[in-house]
Amino acid sequence: MADVAAIKELSTAGRHQECLQACQNSLKEKPEEIFAFKYAGKSLLALGQFEKAQQSLKKAHQLDKTDPEIAKDIGNTFLNLGNQENALQWYEKALEINNKYAPAFNNIANLKRQIGNHQEAIDLFKRAIQADPKLIQAYIGAAASHLALGNLDQAESFATQALKINANAPEVNEILGIVFQNKQNPDQAIEHYQKELNINPQARNSLLNSGLLLLQNRQPTAALESLAKASAIAPSEQCSLLLAQTHQKLGQLKEAIIEYQKLNINQSNNKLIPFNLGLCLFEIGDNNQAIGAFQIAIQLDETFIAAWINIGTALKREGRNQEALQATQKVLELKPDNPDALMNLGGIYQDLGKLDLALASTLKSLELKPDNPTAHMNLGGIYKDLAKLDLALASTLKSLELKSDNPNALINLGGIYKDLAKLDLALASTLKSLELKPNNPDALMNLGGIYQDLGELDPALASTLKSLELKPDNPDALMNLGGIYQDLAKLDLALASTLKSLELNPDNPTAHMNLGGIYQDLGKLDLALASTLKSLELKSDNPSALMNLGGIYKDLGELDLALASTLKSLEFNPDNPSALMNLGGIYQDLGKLDLALASTLKSLEFNPDNPDALMNLGGIYKDLGELDLALACLQEAKKSEKAKEESSIRLAETYYCMGLYREGVNAINGLHSKSALNLLLSLYLCLGEKAKLNRCANNLTSKRWLNQQGIAAIDHANALYNQSLDNGLIESTLDSIFIQTINKQEFSNSLIEEILMYLSSGSLQSRKQGLLTNGSQTSGNILDIPKKPFQELKKLLIRKIDNYNQSIKDNTDKDFKANLEKNWYILKGWAIIMEKGGSLKSHNHERGWLTGTFYLQIPEREGNSEEGAIEFSHQGPKYPKGDSPFERRVIRPEPRDLNIFSSSLFHRTMPFQSTTQRICIAFDVTRNEKLWHVSN
Repeated sequence: MADVAAIKELSTAGRHQECLQACQNSLKEKPEEIFAFKYAGKSLLALGQFEKAQQSLKKAHQLDKTDPEIAKDIGNTFLNLGNQENALQWYEKALEINNKYAPAFNNIANLKRQIGNHQEAIDLFKRAIQADPKLIQAYIGAAASHLALGNLDQAESFATQALKINANAPEVNEILGIVFQNKQNPDQAIEHYQKELNINPQARNSLLNSGLLLLQNRQPTAALESLAKASAIAPSEQCSLLLAQTHQKLGQLKEAIIEYQKLNINQSNNKLIPFNLGLCLFEIGDNNQAIGAFQIAIQLDETFIAAWINIGTALKREGRNQEALQATQKVLELKPDNPDALMNLGGIYQDLGKLDLALASTLKSLELKPDNPTAHMNLGGIYKDLAKLDLALASTLKSLELKSDNPNALINLGGIYKDLAKLDLALASTLKSLELKPNNPDALMNLGGIYQDLGELDPALASTLKSLELKPDNPDALMNLGGIYQDLAKLDLALASTLKSLELNPDNPTAHMNLGGIYQDLGKLDLALASTLKSLELKSDNPSALMNLGGIYKDLGELDLALASTLKSLEFNPDNPSALMNLGGIYQDLGKLDLALASTLKSLEFNPDNPDALMNLGGIYKDLGELDLALACLQEAKKSEKAKEESSIRLAETYYCMGLYREGVNAINGLHSKSALNLLLSLYLCLGEKAKLNRCANNLTSKRWLNQQGIAAIDHANALYNQSLDNGLIESTLDSIFIQTINKQEFSNSLIEEILMYLSSGSLQSRKQGLLTNGSQTSGNILDIPKKPFQELKKLLIRKIDNYNQSIKDNTDKDFKANLEKNWYILKGWAIIMEKGGSLKSHNHERGWLTGTFYLQIPEREGNSEEGAIEFSHQGPKYPKGDSPFERRVIRPEPRDLNIFSSSLFHRTMPFQSTTQRICIAFDVTRNEKLWHVSN
């Protein structure tokens, strides 16, 4: 049998199952044992078996009505069963038994506190303390009631006394934490909350309040840890709100959104909850959801200016500029001098293309708030769009003076430096922006553009692809990617990227312009034209698109339209070196060499190191017969790595024309391209270096790289050295000569007369032709003149060249006409007018594929005289003659005769003595090697 002391010890130690067993054993021995029923009831109460506890305790009370503790514990069973009225009766019964029984006073006080009667509760707690100064629960209850009444000093006093009784008592430090929190002493509050949590890690209010104070104290990481624990113990709206705010503070926006969305924002009366949710959604780019959240905030407060401002900004981001304008104007109705709204209004007007209004609004914003770094940054963007780059630079630098670590301002600064052609500074600014915000897709996109302008295409590609990893559906980045692939000659990828960009933003004029450029490179000129015209439909004053349009018209042979478009481009941007260079090329094709020279020189004033312009200038000087100046231009162009090969080949060709063959070899030494090796073959022949010639010829033949220049050199060398190098052809090129007389039905006399009249008008400038005696040769492409007789002649020549390709077996293209329409071939013509005594020395057209002549007027000759005749042979005038005979063919042309032959054939015009002019239109068909490379 267990004695009373042992059972009491088990109860006090919380060993309730053992206590129950001991009580049951005692009752078996003595069924009316009071203490056994009492302590069995206490253990059942502790174990949550309230009804059984009540039965046991009531039995104890029946046996002993003088024990107030039994009556108090019966009250506790009723309290736990939710019957406060009966609980109160039993507590009062305990006091009837002993009117100084402190636990009963304490429990009645707690009942009063629970129903909000805090003053009455305090009085009862004091009576409990008076009855038992060591009853810690009474001090805690009194502190809690004083706290509820706002009596912070009294609450602090009672809580402090409780700690003197038991420093590890739960709830006390939490009350002190709340006291100090309300006294605006957050450090002491946090200290007490931490003490409470050391005693009871599950103290949810301490976790919650500690999290709030840490958040307010700018310690969001510590706050997050505390709030997450509180939420795990007992989730609540308050906890979700604090967690959302903490995640937002830490920039963990997706997590913040999850917590905000746990709240019923549609039922909330706190406008800041939907507003903050809107801010998070806005920051992650979910503009439409953000707008919805801001609108809920406005429903709670129609004058909520910050929400209206953010609605306008989000609408602007979505391209809904008219709606953005309305929202921003609403802000200005509420507060006309709101600098942020005026700044935003400027941004909207900028997007709408109303730059004057944008400028006025932004300047007004800065009058009201002069040191706003964002407004200065925006002002820089507007000045940039107005092409006032010095002002744009000044404004952006001012913004960075006010806020040096703004990654967006640094991006903009990079863009301005890029437009100013200060690419090193542009690169530095953009890299600095990325140090501050490493995964910014816009900065990475801009970085790609700068690397592209620097000619560093690999890092340009890497940066742009990285941007698209972060923001896959960015139409601007996709457009830029297309441009980089175009520069890398990966035209299929360029096309795919640009088309994808236009799927996402169909009305982007720049993307349409770029698409036109890609189609132009692909030789799809009709599509190029359509895309560029679409770009200009969307933005008619775009000088770059107008310049590109001129280039497409030039490729289409529409020189008048090419000229008009390029001049229009220069009206908008007079100092554009690329447009001036293109203008020079058009004038050159039109045979207006003086204007071509002036335009190209003007281009080089603005961009002196442009290798393309230098090469073009060299070509113009060559046409003018200024070969020394041509050499100087080409040598300067050769300094550019980008143009080194092309300029070296042109330099060697010029040396070849001047008879400086060794210099020509040196110019292209080390180059291994098709055109360079064919030219080298000719130079070796000129120098009489047979062994090198033969090695080079065999190399070209094995690669099937021979062009007309190479074929001509091999044909001459075979005769000269009595050898039989393979020229890649089946038959002799002398057998390729085709002759036909064109009847009046195919080309009328009136058309011939119109051409003759135009030639006599002096409208076309002559080019220097050192091989021509007593005659002149027109410059440019006569077949591009947009007048009827020239266009009819062009059609005739295309038909006859196609017939030639169908009838001749060797070195022809059976799909010539279709491939010409694809722009795989270029047809160029010029007039040659000879006077009495005129002649043309032997030459060939090494850059051509097929060559021909249409005779408009032929001087009289007697009998079998060869005056004015054309002689063909394999003998090149610059090559060593040796003693070997060269086969020759002579043709005595008549008016209306047309001949076509391989461009490799050397030919000359015999002198004549008649006073009648000898007038013909010569033409070349050349392969567009760039498009042949792309297509084959």
